[in-house]
Amino acid sequence: FMCVCDYKYGYNIHLFISTMYRHFVIAGGRQENPAILSTTMDPIKLEEKVGIAIKSIAYGELIGPPTVNKSGQNRQVMGCIYMNIVESSYINGKRSRIICICPFEYNKGYTFFEFKNPTYVPVEVREFSDITLNIMDFNGQHLPFNSSYDIVVTLEMRPLQYK
Repeated sequence: FMCVCDYKYGYNIHLFISTMYRHFVIAGGRQENPAILSTTMDPIKLEEKVGIAIKSIAYGELIGPPTVNKSGQNRQVMGCIYMNIVESSYINGKRSRIICICPFEYNKGYTFFEFKNPTYVPVEVREFSDITLNIMDFNGQHLPFNSSYDIVVTLEMRPLQYK
């Protein structure tokens, strides 16, 4: 089934849940800081240990330097995507809730990036009613997305298989 949740900045978030796997599609980006996506939904209770991964991300223009470097290729910056419900890991001795690292290009219009082999990060909580994503560079600054464009992130949650 599909349920539509209100985005805290007045934009609609679409949340898709399947029977075997849970799929979330979060859309936002048209607010003061487009690099922070957040939604509130009915509480989700997890019966077993699950992992969550980003399957794809579609985003609009990044604000910044020219879109093409000296060799004629699109400029690119690596972005770290953090999520509030995943288990903590350590980066340079500091606790972090990073879910993945993704390349972001300085293109005109929309760009789509799909993870061919996404990594499922364990979900730390057993019940949650909100998901927040922060998209930042390696210096801890939010990426400068143009707020005229939506950002759409597709997430998948599935049971973890431990051996």
